[in-house]
Amino acid sequence: MNIRQQLVTPVWKWLLPLLVVTAGIIVYSNSFSGVFLFDDYKTIIGVSSIRHVFPWALTWRCITDLTFKLTYAIGGWNVAYYHAGNILIHILASLVLYGIVRRTLLMPAFFQKCEHAAPWLAFFTAVIWVVHPLQTESVTYLCQRYESMMGFFLLLTLYCFIRGIESDSRYKRLWHDLSLAACILGMGTKEVMVTAPVIVLLYDYFYVAGSVKEIIHLRWRFHLAMFCSLGVLFMTIFRTYLDFTVGGSIMFTRMSSWTYLLTEAEVIVHYLWLVFIPYSLCFDYSWPPVESVLNVIPQGGLILGLLVLTIWAILQRKALGFPFAWFFVILAPTSSFMPLGDMAFEHRMYLPLAGIVVFMVVSCYYGLQKIQLYNKRHFLTIASLITVSMVIIFFGILTIRRNTVYQSSEIMWRDIVKKRPQSIRAATNLARELLHTERNSEAEQVLRALLRKLDITDRTGGTSAYVIAPSILMHYLSSAHDRLGIALLCSGKTGEAVLHFKKALEVRRNDGFARHNLGLALLISGKTNQALFELEQVQVGDEGQERTHALKALIFTKQGKFADAVQSYRKVLEIDPSSLSARCELAWILATSPDDKNRNGIEALKLAREICDSTLHASYHALDVLAAAYADNGRFEDAKRTAEKAKAIAMQKMLSEKDNKMSVGLFQKEDKIEVVVQGIENRIKLYEQRKPYRISR
Repeated sequence: MNIRQQLVTPVWKWLLPLLVVTAGIIVYSNSFSGVFLFDDYKTIIGVSSIRHVFPWALTWRCITDLTFKLTYAIGGWNVAYYHAGNILIHILASLVLYGIVRRTLLMPAFFQKCEHAAPWLAFFTAVIWVVHPLQTESVTYLCQRYESMMGFFLLLTLYCFIRGIESDSRYKRLWHDLSLAACILGMGTKEVMVTAPVIVLLYDYFYVAGSVKEIIHLRWRFHLAMFCSLGVLFMTIFRTYLDFTVGGSIMFTRMSSWTYLLTEAEVIVHYLWLVFIPYSLCFDYSWPPVESVLNVIPQGGLILGLLVLTIWAILQRKALGFPFAWFFVILAPTSSFMPLGDMAFEHRMYLPLAGIVVFMVVSCYYGLQKIQLYNKRHFLTIASLITVSMVIIFFGILTIRRNTVYQSSEIMWRDIVKKRPQSIRAATNLARELLHTERNSEAEQVLRALLRKLDITDRTGGTSAYVIAPSILMHYLSSAHDRLGIALLCSGKTGEAVLHFKKALEVRRNDGFARHNLGLALLISGKTNQALFELEQVQVGDEGQERTHALKALIFTKQGKFADAVQSYRKVLEIDPSSLSARCELAWILATSPDDKNRNGIEALKLAREICDSTLHASYHALDVLAAAYADNGRFEDAKRTAEKAKAIAMQKMLSEKDNKMSVGLFQKEDKIEVVVQGIENRIKLYEQRKPYRISR
């Protein structure tokens, strides 16, 4: 076979890949407005090292993390750049898939049957794969760049191996070295890359080598090097396993390998269903574990039958057996007997989907060829092309619609609650989003419904209807009570909020957020000493501790304990030096404290200037603090001028708020901003008398 003669440069060599790229751009063109979701905050936003490309260390998934660093260097936190990166990776992967399928169909196993149709079959495979709605979680969900990058490098590893087989001796070594390099780089993307050496070996066995002896004799060094690349992953896999099972992570549960295997039989059948009927896709399935084999007899029988068929195809070296082997081998690390935290995620089908699509496209072509042996009319070919085109268009429309769900966290969690009402995580996160948008009554309803479903309210009692690990249950019970307390507190139901914060702490005594919120609720209730006592119980190192120190400083200020307030604000700045509010309040106390020993006019002036520069001199509160600092340093003219500017900005804000309230009939005679304006006016009078302002005890 002369491959070069088959790969001359007719129009299709450039047109078909261009159409694949165009299809990918079209179906994901509406994803740029998507937001950061769920694990995006932990893997992208919450990683401080992302702000600097260097230093770069060889750590777990370091190659993908490097791309996040580069994306941040280009676009900061502009989410469109992250989506553009994901789409680019997905399209590149589809082009590599196109090259693999086209060149494979020109191998001896397919040559006589697919000689002229190879580019078109490769095109249909690649375009269906790139537009399939099952891929949206790997592309539109930003942190799943881990999955798509792994897919790209695995495909590139196989593609370079194929090119090395086709090339003459001069370039064979180069292509195989590139294949090994892609495999090593892929090991730094995601753990599923561990399957790459197996996939390449199986490809060699199915399509390249005349026998096993040929593989051993001609390419044993190459395959040995491929398997040696697994050493890059061994330590990271071991560490990941420890994190999931020993580290006490609340998001992962221990279960037996048998239970996980039974559950995955159900899950894999669901994946197969979504390949052909990609409807009702779900971001978070919260799939319940299967405890008995009797519950999955049909699903287990189907999977077992497919496995037996795959093993038979491997033993017989049937050309179409490779897509089956591809499917099961790549799914094995996440969907077999090795327990992971969540049983079902659609992104796990990113690469396995390619095997199914290849099998279906080539099988349909074989079937069409056999039919045309008896009926040579061309209308069957035309009908087949129309059918495939309609499938592509249908999948593309579903993908475009699915992308809209990723455009806000609230839309996403509502979609999950609708499709998987048993999902505790979805209900909890939906409530959080409602709280962020100040829809407290809706959040209250969602959380009360969640607590009723879990049978943990005082009225119902009993045990939960859901199968869930105790550590995870404790986390979500505490979160539900804590967030319900926040909703009640924002609605003015302070007494009931205190009760729910206390229930949250009964479930998890070391929950720093719940204890902070309890302290805030007690402060609003006027129980200052109790609030301070609760805040003192927050442990050093707890997440969000800077908020607790800021709240303690506020209490100390109200109590006239300015030295303690200054100390608390300094602790806030030790934890978060960028906190403008803490710097502003610290500067205020240093400039206006009635106790001489607590004042430091020079430091107050320095802090106030920095704050005003950071806010572009557009914050009336920052300008008010700067004016007080000027006055404490005896610069009363500067103080008066700055205070008047603060008053003007505050007045403008007050008038704007009044206009908004009058338009909906909510105008009130007294408003908080009016109190602020009155306070600034009083301080201006003091500055005119060349007197500094002092806080009254």
